[in-house]
Order: sequence, then C-alpha cells, then structure tokens
Amino acid sequence: MPTVPLLRRIPWPALAAFSALLLWAAVLFSPALQSAAAPPARALQVAASLWHLLSFYLWYVPAWRRHVIERRGPLLGVGFAFGAAFVSTLADASASWRWSLVALFFWRLAVYVVPFVPPLVRRLPPRPHPVDGAVVVLALLLSRIPGFDGAWFAWEGAHPGGLLGGGIGPGSLGAPALLATYFYGVRPWTGAPLDLKARPGDGRSAALAVLLAVAGGAAGLLVAGIPPEGAPAGGWELAGWLLLGLGLSALFEELAFRGIFQAGLSKMLLSGRTGLKAAAARLCAALAAAALHGVYGPFGMPRLAGFGFSLGIGWVFAVSNRYFPAALAHGLGLVASWALARLAG
Repeated sequence: MPTVPLLRRIPWPALAAFSALLLWAAVLFSPALQSAAAPPARALQVAASLWHLLSFYLWYVPAWRRHVIERRGPLLGVGFAFGAAFVSTLADASASWRWSLVALFFWRLAVYVVPFVPPLVRRLPPRPHPVDGAVVVLALLLSRIPGFDGAWFAWEGAHPGGLLGGGIGPGSLGAPALLATYFYGVRPWTGAPLDLKARPGDGRSAALAVLLAVAGGAAGLLVAGIPPEGAPAGGWELAGWLLLGLGLSALFEELAFRGIFQAGLSKMLLSGRTGLKAAAARLCAALAAAALHGVYGPFGMPRLAGFGFSLGIGWVFAVSNRYFPAALAHGLGLVASWALARLAG
C-alpha cells in the first residue's frame, strides 16, 4: 500500500488560516491598534473581528468551503447575513442604547441580505450579471455606508487607505466576508480559479507581476511628485502593517478588482474575439480594473501610484487568469515598495 509523504498529509490551507487568525488576535489586542472601548467591550470587538475574518478566510480552505456549502445549502447567504449583523451589533452594544441597537441590527441585516435575494428567488446565468456588479460596488462602499462606517480599531499614524481608510470596523471587515461568501458560495461563475493553490507557472507570473507593479507604482509617484512612504520600523506596528496589508487588503482587493471585475469584464469583452482584438479586450479590462483600483486606493498608496501598481498586476493577470499569483504579487509588491522607500529615505 503506497504511503503519503508527511508534508502532503499536513492540511496547509487550514493551518495557514488558523495561524493568520492567531496573529490577528495578537495584533488586535496589541498597542499597534487603538481602541476607545473598555477592556470587556474591546474583547467583544476582537471576537467580532475574528468572526468576520474567519468568514473570509474559510473560503480559501477547500475542506472548510465544502463543509459550509454542503451544510448551509441555498440559504447560505441568509445565514451569513444574520450572523454578520448579529455579531457586529453585539460588538457595538456598549456604545448604543437598547432600541438603537435593535434598529442597527435590522439595518445591517437588511443590507447584508439584499445581495443574496436575487440568486435565491431566480436562477441567474453562470456568467457576469448586473447583480454581481452591484454586489462588488456594495462591498467596496460598505465601510462608507451609515451603520457600517464606525471603527472598532484605529491605525496609528497615516491611515492605510482603501478598504481600511476608516479603520478596522464592521464595514471594512464585513466587505471581504460579504464578497467571498457571495462569489465563492453563491455565484462562483468567474473563470479565474479563486483559490490560493500554487500551480505550474505561478511563481514566474508572480515574480513578473511584482516587478511590473513596483515599477508602475514608482512611475505613478514620479508623475504625481509625491515622495514614497515606508512601513513602520518594527515591533507590533510592523506586524500590524504586514497583517493588514498582506492578510486582508491584498486578498480582498485582488479578489474584487482582478478575480471578479477584471475577469468578468474580460469574459464580456472577449466574446467572439480572437487575435489582436482579444489582446485589446484583455488590455481594456486590465486598464479599467487598474483605474477603479487606483481611485479606490490600494493599501497606503496615492491614486496614480495605485493605478500603476494595479496595472502591473493586472497585465500579468490578463495573461495568466490566476488569482493566486495576483494576490501573492500584491503582497510581495507592497513589501518591496515600502522596503525600497525605507532604503531611499
């Protein structure tokens, strides 16, 4: 009977997700993140944050993903909506009156439920649909909607921008969980495998994307005339910066702008096109995704730098159609960009 090597028997995706959650717990309790809540309330906010992060990370673990889909069935989205509304409202209990808490719960529940109603009541085609575009917009703007715009934890110094521009709270943590639940659990139409499994050629794609992203971001800074900013020097601040950038922003932004928006737009533009027309369609999709990404604000970057950074990753994505090297390149590109900024400073 053939034996399976020990390294192959280790559930690496689950181990990575569990380790990330432990790091998040340590950082959320650390001085790197500021909170105005008293210790008991802060513990509730940490628990709520970890619940949202688990609701995001579980979709990257194949065994967890299958378990959730099989157990929840067609009401998966409704279950997520209730859980997200309940947990986030409980975390805000110390700052609100009883009846305002009830209203806040039902408001958040309504916002979370709305995206899952159309796929539940009618059979949407397995291709990009206007409803999907509306869900992406909702996720990107969730932290700016009243009732979701509060912050449980604030970042010391300059804010990271983009998803975390208003701090870490129900909107910035609910957005990744909402987007992943919808596009992994309810509407998995995208042609780009939305997993973190390495496949042949991913290393080459990621390396090229990092080079193009760093070059594009540097070009954007030169055009804008803005000096680069470095990451925190060390300690909990650096650990928090790395976790926010690599463990949340990079995964969420690449899912939204590459795995869903660029992949979906490419599907629509490539219909019936070949040769140069197909290449032009892919380039248009990459440009459109990079433009929106730049306006949204990648982690800590000015808009022009964010556009150049995003376009570098988007061009490689247009060829590889792979989420994993895009997310990896985004994280490594952030580290490389701010390392170069520190050296230059």
